[in-house]
Amino acid sequence: MLQLIAGAVNDRTARGVAAAVSRLVHNGELPAGTRLPTVRSVARALGISPTTVSEAWRSLVSAGAIQTRGRSGTFVLTPTRPRQ
Repeated sequence: MLQLIAGAVNDRTARGVAAAVSRLVHNGELPAGTRLPTVRSVARALGISPTTVSEAWRSLVSAGAIQTRGRSGTFVLTPTRPRQ
């Protein structure tokens, strides 16, 4: 899982990390219910600050792609289809 996320990230900014994870969620590579790696482990794998990953996670929560459950972890939500 961590390798999948790290491999998908080309832009190591918060926006880039969020975009990469969002693509993985919407493509089904990170299915609903999947527990994401910790902020610190993602940051370490990408060589960036945990603050950057936290910002990306906040963006994804706002977009409805993931849900944080405190110490229980962060989980992928069912992707919503865009309105037409």
